Amino acid sequence: MEETARRIGAINTIVAEKGTLTGCNTDATGALRALRERGVELKGQSVVMLGSGGAARAIACALMAESCLVKLTLLGIDDRERTTLAKDLRLQAGSTVEDFHLDDSSLRKVLPDARC
Repeated sequence: MEETARRIGAINTIVAEKGTLTGCNTDATGALRALRERGVELKGQSVVMLGSGGAARAIACALMAESCLVKLTLLGIDDRERTTLAKDLRLQAGSTVEDFHLDDSSLRKVLPDARC
């Protein structure tokens, strides 16, 4: 298992090379690549993430591994899933991690300060 997939705790791709199987997670690297290709500067920014499922976990872990955010805010409808992810991310924290139930009120609260 590659390091990124190990940190996330999930794989979504298996690469077979020279008789060796390696588990990878492409959600994390793909999301960061897409942001970089669009010129999104994450360093020192506040990011709001909608959702807290598997892809969100992968992307959030990648963002935290970059240690570049000021704050990551998770908004999700599954309270248990969201709070578990926030707790796990706080253990990696170099950034502030907040989480709120996704509704109109939380969107109004967090979006004005978000970069992306």
